[in-house]
Amino acid sequence: MSFYSYLVCLLLVLTINISGHIQNSHSFSIKEATIQDIQQAFKDKTLTSRKLVEYYIQQIEALNPLLKAVIEVNPDVLDQADQADKERSKGGSFSGMHGIPILLKDNIGTKDKLNTSCGSYALVGSVVPRDAGVVAKLRKSGALIMGKASMTEWGAMRSSRLPSGWCAITGQGRNPYYLIGNPCGSSSGSAIAVTGNLIIVSLGTETDGSILCPCSHNSVCGIKPTLGLCSRSGMIPIAPSLDTVGPIGKTVTDVVYVLDEIVGYDEFDSEATNSSKHYIPKDGYKQFLKKDGLAAGAVIVDKLSIPNINSVLNPALSGESQVERFVLKSSLNAYIEGLVYIFSSEEKTPTYGQEMLVAAERTSGKIGAAEIKVLEKMRKLDKDGFVTLMEKNNLDAIVTPASQFSTVLAIGGHPGISVPAGYHPNGLPIGITFGGLRGSEPKLIEISYTFEQLTLARKPPFYQMLTKPQYTTTQEQGITSSNSDPLIEMITSSN
Repeated sequence: MSFYSYLVCLLLVLTINISGHIQNSHSFSIKEATIQDIQQAFKDKTLTSRKLVEYYIQQIEALNPLLKAVIEVNPDVLDQADQADKERSKGGSFSGMHGIPILLKDNIGTKDKLNTSCGSYALVGSVVPRDAGVVAKLRKSGALIMGKASMTEWGAMRSSRLPSGWCAITGQGRNPYYLIGNPCGSSSGSAIAVTGNLIIVSLGTETDGSILCPCSHNSVCGIKPTLGLCSRSGMIPIAPSLDTVGPIGKTVTDVVYVLDEIVGYDEFDSEATNSSKHYIPKDGYKQFLKKDGLAAGAVIVDKLSIPNINSVLNPALSGESQVERFVLKSSLNAYIEGLVYIFSSEEKTPTYGQEMLVAAERTSGKIGAAEIKVLEKMRKLDKDGFVTLMEKNNLDAIVTPASQFSTVLAIGGHPGISVPAGYHPNGLPIGITFGGLRGSEPKLIEISYTFEQLTLARKPPFYQMLTKPQYTTTQEQGITSSNSDPLIEMITSSN
């Protein structure tokens, strides 16, 4: 074992045996704490933002060599934490996210020392013109930008052979519950980091399933908001008619705290955010965190079906795959043209290839009559299918296992919330998704919060679960099986 490997293993053992249960001098435990817990600790002066950030830096240094969930840590985050502590020391009223660190998926732009690379070497060193719309709102709330999370490179639009959670910069992201288990993507690092206690909350993005799926696979909560509820400006796009930004956290409460700060109008995504701003409740979304939200009971309506479901779920039939190709070219070109500076480094194109990007490049990249027809087809499938089902049966929400319904929600810009529901025999988590019509976040929050409080299904990953008869290591050529890994052996022996 090299000295570096030994040092990483030693840090990991110390983290699991000591910092995994870190408490400050006043016995406040950071591990698995919620935003409410942390804000109370700030108020009680038993915790500072600096101590909180230092804890997560230690967690990242120790566990990220294994989990590969974080691309980089913001070099200014401790200064941000000190500023937050200074502001609180003067007294006053602050948002729920003030002084709270948050990790951003690497396709969400930040005008600072961090890269915005989409997990690709091709964009490392590029300079964005401004903070993404949601980042600007987070900074205004007093949140601390912790760094960038890994992701399935180019939002899984580079190659169909690309494994979920793989990007050139970090390699293969690993599911903390089961190393050979699929972490899912493309917001893989955002979910892995939260469930592995490398951060308290994160932002992911979704075109179709990229928040709901990794949340289900990593036993965390995630909200895929109504299209346009949160700005997409400054986000490396795939298809603006499908793209959303949403929060990921361990609890429904935590993701609602983030949601309250990132919704609303943005002049750089004016059409979408203006069309959805009327959905935002006057006093925000926290008011819908009601333990008795379903006190009057719920009527379960089953044996319903969507007549056109086979067409909806088949991207080739629905038109979704066509939209992603022709819109990707135009929207991605527009993003790149808007960069202040771009430094193109050598990409690992021999690894897995890039046939999906090539297919997008071969399109005209223009929205003509044929493309409009495809978009209209998707809107009709949504209206005749899911919308009609919900309205005809007077439904508040539809409940589905894992992220199986993500495509139905995607093509209509509808919201969904994923909540931990249980675990497979091998330890791999499974979530449950509550989906509804556009603007139905208040009701979905009520239902998902009630489900969460009744079941309390989430359990943090036990690191002895990381060792199985076989697990994977990642090399430049891809994923290969291995029977020994000193890093994992050290984790196991420490438990």
